[in-house]
Amino acid sequence: VSTQSTWGFDLNLSKFPANASKDKLALELAREFQLIEFLNTLLSILPTEVAKNWSKFANYFEFWKDFAAGGEPQLHFMFQKQIIAVFLDFFLEKRSPLEGFSEKKHTMGNRYMNPPCEALLQTVEIMMKRSRFFPYVTDSANPEKVLTQYEPSENDMRCLYCLDLYDKVMKDGFDSNSVAIIAHQLAHENEGFSYHLSLLILRGLARATSEEARPYLKMLLYLLYQSDSLQRKRLEWILGLPTPNVIAAPDGGADSFGSYGQISLDECVVNYESPLEGTSGLLSLIFNARRRWEHFAVVCLKSLLWLIDACEPIFHYVISLPPPNYVSAKYLDWVRPFLETYIADAKKYYYTSNKEDIAQEGLKYLANIEARIAKTLGIEGIERGPDEPLPCYFRPYVFGKTLGEEVLETHPLDEGRTILLQVNEVRAVYTESKPTGKSNLAFPPAVLHDAIVRFSQFTAESPIALFFRPGGGVITSNLYTGQSTRTSNYGQRFKQENASTAKYPVAEHYPQAPEAEATDLKPIVGGGDYEDFSLWEEGDVQYDRKTQQPISQGKQYGPDERKHVKPSHVTIDVAAIADESLPMGVPLQVKVTNDQQRQASSNPQQEEAITNEEASRTPAIDLTGFTYAEDTIIRRFIIVNNSKDTIGVSFHIAPIANNINFFLPASIIHANIKPGTKAQVFAIMKYEPTRDFGDFSYNCSFQVQQAYAYTQNTTSSYTDTQERKMPALKINTGRVVDHDESAAAYKTCIACETSNSPSRTICKACETELPTI
Repeated sequence: VSTQSTWGFDLNLSKFPANASKDKLALELAREFQLIEFLNTLLSILPTEVAKNWSKFANYFEFWKDFAAGGEPQLHFMFQKQIIAVFLDFFLEKRSPLEGFSEKKHTMGNRYMNPPCEALLQTVEIMMKRSRFFPYVTDSANPEKVLTQYEPSENDMRCLYCLDLYDKVMKDGFDSNSVAIIAHQLAHENEGFSYHLSLLILRGLARATSEEARPYLKMLLYLLYQSDSLQRKRLEWILGLPTPNVIAAPDGGADSFGSYGQISLDECVVNYESPLEGTSGLLSLIFNARRRWEHFAVVCLKSLLWLIDACEPIFHYVISLPPPNYVSAKYLDWVRPFLETYIADAKKYYYTSNKEDIAQEGLKYLANIEARIAKTLGIEGIERGPDEPLPCYFRPYVFGKTLGEEVLETHPLDEGRTILLQVNEVRAVYTESKPTGKSNLAFPPAVLHDAIVRFSQFTAESPIALFFRPGGGVITSNLYTGQSTRTSNYGQRFKQENASTAKYPVAEHYPQAPEAEATDLKPIVGGGDYEDFSLWEEGDVQYDRKTQQPISQGKQYGPDERKHVKPSHVTIDVAAIADESLPMGVPLQVKVTNDQQRQASSNPQQEEAITNEEASRTPAIDLTGFTYAEDTIIRRFIIVNNSKDTIGVSFHIAPIANNINFFLPASIIHANIKPGTKAQVFAIMKYEPTRDFGDFSYNCSFQVQQAYAYTQNTTSSYTDTQERKMPALKINTGRVVDHDESAAAYKTCIACETSNSPSRTICKACETELPTI
C-alpha cells in the first residue's frame, strides 16, 4: 500500500472551505481541489444517472474499487465522504436503514437479472480491511510502519449492521465472499449480530435449492470459522442441539422416542434442532435431505466436512453428538455410504456434470476426518469387519417402548398462572446399541433384514415387541406366497395402468389357482418386500393382468421374474395401493382379508382356531444374548400457554457440578408458543441410562411476541410480494480486537483469574459475577 501520491496530494477535505474556488487557491491546492471536484461529480450522479443505467454501471464501481486500492490518500478521501454508507445505501435501495440519506427514484434489477454490484461490494471490503475491525496493515516500503486504521462513521456502521444487507446478498446471489469477510470480523465477540446472522442463514438454507444454498454456505463458513468465546454458541445455533425425535402413538397412547413406532432402524431418532426460535439445524437439514434432495445434501456436506476437517472445535463438537439413527454410532457414520452411492449414480446417469466432483471432494475431507477419529480412539490400522460394531466415543443405546411419562414439576411463569413450565420424565426400555452401518447386532438376525424390521417374525408377547410396535404402523399382510421381489414404484405404475377403479379387476375375478401348501410358502412381512402382481398363473397357463387373457405356455422367466401363486378368496385395497400421498420408500399398506372364509365361518370356535393357526406360523426367534432393561431416560421441558398471546420463551440450563449425564447446551433456547397450545421447548437425553441426569439448574422467562410490520411493495413493476425491513441491531461502538491486544478487552474473574469475553456477566469457570468494563 502506497502512503503518498505522485503529486503529493493527501485529499484532506479540511483544507478547503465550503465556498472554496480554484481561482482563489494556490497552484498546488488548485490541482488537488480540481481532483476533488471531479470525484464529487462522480458521486453526485450515483442516485440518478448511475441508477438509471443499472445494467451497465459495472465500470463505474470498478473505478472506485481501483481508486480505493490505490493508496493512503485515496482511502482517506473515501472515509471522509462516508463511501461505505453511500454505496450500501445505494445497494439496499428502499431497504436501507438511512432514511433520507439519498434520493431513490429508480429501481434496479428485475426478476431475470441482478445489477452488477460485485465491484461495489469489493470496494466496501477494501475499505473495511483498513478499519479498526480488521488486523493492522504495514507499509509495503517500510514493513515496520503500521498504517492508519480508519474509524467508520455512524452511517457506515448502521449500514454494515443492517441485516437486510446480508439477506439481499445471500438471497439474490451477489458476491457473498466480500460481505462474508466483513461479517466474519463484525461477529467477533458480538453475540447479537452473530445470533441474527445465524438465524438468517438457517432460514435461507431451509428454503434454498442446491444452487441457492451456496451464498448461505459461504457466509456460514466465515461465521463458524471464528475463534472467540462465542464459537460454541454459534455451533449450537447453526449445527443444532441433539433432541430425541418424538413419535406420536396412533392410538393416542404415550409418545415414543426411539425405535418403537419405526419400520426401519435407519430412520431419524435424534433431531438436531437450533436454539434459534424453533429452526432446524444444519445437521438435521442435511440428514433429512439425503433421500429426496440428494444434491442439496451433497453441496452442504462438502462445506460441513471442510469445516470439520479445518477447525478443531467443530471436529470435537460434531463427533460428540449422538447418532441420528440406530445403524450409526456417530453422526458422520452415514456420510460415506451416502456419498459413495451418490457418486455411483452420478457416473451412471450424468455424463456432463460436476456432481461427482463435489462428492469426491467431500470424500477427501471425510477421509481426513476418519483418520483423526481412528487416531483419537487408538484404532489406527485396525480393519473392522462388515459385521462388527462401529467405533464410538460414547456407548450408544436403543430406546424402545415408553412405559410411562410422569409430571415432576409445574412452575407458573406469570401471576395469573396462564403460562406454565411443565417438567416431565419419560421411562422406557433400552438395550445397548451395536450398529454396523447397515444393521444393528443388538437384535436377533431374524428380526432385521439389514435395517428393515421384519414384523411377522415376532408376536406382541415377544420381548422384541418392546422395541418395535407390532405391525410398525403398516397393516401386516396374511398373504403367503413364494419368493418375492420388491417393486418400489408399484403403486404409481398400478395407477397409470388403471385409469379408474371401475377398470380395476378385483382379485376374486381372476382365474382361481390351486392353493399351494403352507410349507412351501413364505410370508410377506410388514415393511418388507411386496410382490409384483403383474401375472397370475393357474397350472401351466399364465394370465395377463390387464386383458385377463392367457399367454402362451412355456414362457421363459428371466432372473428377476418370479412365478406368483394367488391365494384363494382375497381382496386387495386398490385405493391404498394407488394413493399418491404415500411417500416414496415406505412400504405400501396392503390390506389382505379372507372375507369369504370369515363370512362362511359363523362358528366362534372355528374363527379362534383360524387365528391360532395364523399365529402358529410365526417362527420362534433365538433370543440368546438379547438383554434389555428399563429406566428413566428423557426429561422434557414443556411450556403450556393458556393465554391469548403468542409468547417468546427463553430457556437456559446451567450445570451445578461436573456430573452432567446429557449433552449440555451452552446457549439459550428460544421458542415461540402459540396461544392455547403447549409445546416442548427442550428435552435432555441420558448418555448412560443407569446414572442420574446430574446436578443442574434451569431458568425460563417469556415475553409477549410482537409480529413484524409488513409494508406492501407498490413501486416495483415485476413483483407482487411483500417486503419487510428487518429489526435494526445495536451498533457495537467498542473497539473490536482479534490480535495481540485482545487480552486487554477481556474481563478477568476476581475469584479464579479466568479471562472472560466482554459479553459475559458471570465467569465461565466459577460463575462469579464479573466486573463491568
